[in-house]
Amino acid sequence: MRRPGPALVLLGVWGLFIVYGTLIPFEFSATGADAAEKLRGALNRTEPPGRLDAVANVLLFIPWGLLWGGWAVARGLGFVRAILGATVSGLVLSLTVEAAQLFAPTRVSSHYDLITNTAGALLGALAGWPLARYAWPAIAPRIRSELRTRPLTVAAMVA
Repeated sequence: MRRPGPALVLLGVWGLFIVYGTLIPFEFSATGADAAEKLRGALNRTEPPGRLDAVANVLLFIPWGLLWGGWAVARGLGFVRAILGATVSGLVLSLTVEAAQLFAPTRVSSHYDLITNTAGALLGALAGWPLARYAWPAIAPRIRSELRTRPLTVAAMVA
């Protein structure tokens, strides 16, 4: 049985962080009718979100794309497949969260959130795949060497 690599483990942890952070507080008390009304309101929203909200959504999903890119390199996937996979998985994760938010009275769903979250995953993958493919192999031996000789220095750099 193969153990999952670090990129896949971190991807799972980040996915759980996204779900946790976007669904707090966990009050799923809305009825189906309430959720349908919130969905109609979300689809009819014409004003875009504030700049801070849009930037926060993009930044939340950039690590998803970065980690997906690293996982894709470890699996031997090419650039296009990695980008498509990160983008589609970011969209599915975002859609899942937005659908769950329909049943939380204190949360607001928006198609703008879907767009900005997906854009974040795409941007992360555009940076993550080349980093994992080209930069990581160049710096990994140096990090391993430092880890063996000065583990606290590496720990401080990571922190």
